Amino acid sequence: MVKTFRTISWRETLVSAVIAATLVTPVAAQSKESAAAFMKSYTDTWNQHDTEALATEYWDTKPTVEEEKSQLDAMFDRLVSQGYDKSTIHEIQTCMTDDTTAWAGMKFTRNTTDGGVIGDDPQASHYVLGWTDEKGWRVKSVKGADAANELTCPE
Repeated sequence: MVKTFRTISWRETLVSAVIAATLVTPVAAQSKESAAAFMKSYTDTWNQHDTEALATEYWDTKPTVEEEKSQLDAMFDRLVSQGYDKSTIHEIQTCMTDDTTAWAGMKFTRNTTDGGVIGDDPQASHYVLGWTDEKGWRVKSVKGADAANELTCPE
């Protein structure tokens, strides 16, 4: 059996190197980009109505995970009783406010199972995210905001 080898072009080498670099280059731990990635993952989990994951992996506003989950269960019970299905995310903005704190602003629509919406369309919320080396990013607080205003980082 004769083995033949093909010469790899410089373009194939460059593309392979770029792909490899993106696979092994982590997002900086406490960065605007990692906060944005956290918020994207958070919204995906929110839309699955996974209160267990939200309480253990995303939220940190209560003294215990059990209290966090109980609050989230009550919130989802209220939303589902209104026909809630999922949220469509229109925009997420993030910025670092200090070394271990980020701000995230989000505009969204709460969709119902029958194609309607709950509340204003769109709505907006502002999040304060806290970073710890043990847990990474966590939602520390959230409050409603005026969706008519631009999402801008607090000064």
